[in-house]
Amino acid sequence: MSATNECSYHPTKPAFYHCPKCDSNLCPDCISKRQQESYGKTKYFYFCPKCNLPVEMLSVGSFIAPFWSRLPKFFIYPFHPKPLLLILILSLAGVCLSWIPLIHLVLWAVLVKYSYAVLRNTVHGNLRPPSLSHEVIWEDFGQAFKQIGLFVVVSAALGLAFAELVRP
Repeated sequence: MSATNECSYHPTKPAFYHCPKCDSNLCPDCISKRQQESYGKTKYFYFCPKCNLPVEMLSVGSFIAPFWSRLPKFFIYPFHPKPLLLILILSLAGVCLSWIPLIHLVLWAVLVKYSYAVLRNTVHGNLRPPSLSHEVIWEDFGQAFKQIGLFVVVSAALGLAFAELVRP
């Protein structure tokens, strides 16, 4: 088996299959896919386009980058222009509008809502920040207030518990 995990014919694509005869790694675009119907079920078979022999599927670890190799990208994430702009706008709004009651709660909710959009985006494998559109920030805003409510309840419970512990 060759040492690289890229497709032998498309070097920019990850290989999912390996041909043991010609020792080539293949992406899904390169393999020959055949199907056979038997008793109402369709079964797929994958073959090397060069040898016309069945290919072996590579293990998941060969085409998914390990977490520790992706870790530096997580720390760079807030320094992309979109999250940095949002943090700057929310900070300035918090300073300039601090005279409005509960404005910090709303600003915090916007940040929590954007954080959920970031999580939803990264779950799908996209490591780029989502846009700062109206839909991303204001759609289903109740979710952010539920999270903040949970923070408040847990903080109050912990405060009461610590107050009981230090009370003489």
